[in-house]
Amino acid sequence: MRWARAWDEEPIGVDYMIIKDGDLGPEWTAGKPRRIAERLARDRNLARVLPVIGEFPLPEGSTATVRARRVGTGPAVALSTFGRRLEQAIRRRLSPVARDIDGLEIRSVTTEERARDGRVDRVELEARAATVGDFSRPRPALLRVHDLRLVVEDALVNPFSLDEESRLDPLDAGRIRFERATILSADLTALLRDLKGFSKASVELGRGFASFAFTQFGPPGSSAITIPRR
Repeated sequence: MRWARAWDEEPIGVDYMIIKDGDLGPEWTAGKPRRIAERLARDRNLARVLPVIGEFPLPEGSTATVRARRVGTGPAVALSTFGRRLEQAIRRRLSPVARDIDGLEIRSVTTEERARDGRVDRVELEARAATVGDFSRPRPALLRVHDLRLVVEDALVNPFSLDEESRLDPLDAGRIRFERATILSADLTALLRDLKGFSKASVELGRGFASFAFTQFGPPGSSAITIPRR
């Protein structure tokens, strides 16, 4: 049983969640719960898969609302249509984490019955190259990755938002793994230099080892750390 009191954008992996009204404390802590309540109020397809199962008065006069993930049976749709909508929705959702994608291919495997419940047995994403990072942040550290293959197994998506809005609302996943990815030394060095404290670092990737070099402050010189592959 997984509980969550708040999430920023998506209720991924949440079975139950608690929302409290009234005084939520200082602004830096109240912003996220407020965004949750506002989105649930305006997004009927999200509220549909997170229905209210109980409301409880709290001693200070506010109310705690408990929501549970209850997807149920979604709209009937042909498997080919579901697969096409899912692919298009995934492509639209990649921009916050991946850009300059070369040769992107997306494949999904499921049955028509499971698709109606929003369940996908397997989703495969492949690309010849992509630049990845948290693009929601100002000046994010970016990494160029080549020959990329990402596999998501036993995924759960909101079938209602996918059907009505062609929007991907991921709700859960049994397993997510990178089956393949190639990172070049120059690209990893560029990533390190975007990170605080690593602006003078460099890295060399070899067969079975990674060697990190750091320029020292003060007298000229440098130090290196070599990490062997086990």
